[in-house]
Amino acid sequence: ARFRLQALAGGVHALYGRGGNVGFLVGPDAVLVVDSQFKDMAPGIVEQIKGVTDKPIKYLVNTHHHGDHVGGNDTFRPIAVIIAHDNVRQRLRFPPPGPDGKPGAPAVPEALPVITFSGPTRLHQNGQDVFLLPVPPGHTDGDVMIAFPGLDVLVVGDFYRTVGYPVADLTRGGSLRGIVDSLGMAISHAGPKTRIVPGHGPVSDRAAMI
Repeated sequence: ARFRLQALAGGVHALYGRGGNVGFLVGPDAVLVVDSQFKDMAPGIVEQIKGVTDKPIKYLVNTHHHGDHVGGNDTFRPIAVIIAHDNVRQRLRFPPPGPDGKPGAPAVPEALPVITFSGPTRLHQNGQDVFLLPVPPGHTDGDVMIAFPGLDVLVVGDFYRTVGYPVADLTRGGSLRGIVDSLGMAISHAGPKTRIVPGHGPVSDRAAMI
């Protein structure tokens, strides 16, 4: 199967595919999605969500700018408002050269976030407060974790993964120190029963993150 769906709490789901993990919140108003995997996976993500609800997809939040998390952005653009850290938009527009020195290819305009932020930001949807929380530059310099405090769920992107080792993307503002600081921030936001959706791998919790 290309996808595996896991219901977490109160309309929040984790969706596993070939790229980074996707999270989404379903409610009476609309759907908020976190991350879009690769371009070829995005139509399947939309299909999976439509299998859960007939409500429209209204927002897409990016945890950072890597292609396995934002590759499907342009698929969502006609139906959703794309939201991300200021640096995600910058990195997509002006990618650094690759390891071989070749210039990076800028993202198509349709893939760019249309609302960006650099400080803690809140969305209010489906009766929930959704917190968009920038964390220290760790995996990249545009890392954001998404907290659903009313549902005790955190979606954290790639500064935390439950498979493989953490990666600090040094060419895009990442650092090991930043990953450690980001983990500390997530731990301080999590309670003993908080479900934590990592960037890759199965859903986890605070004790496992520590």
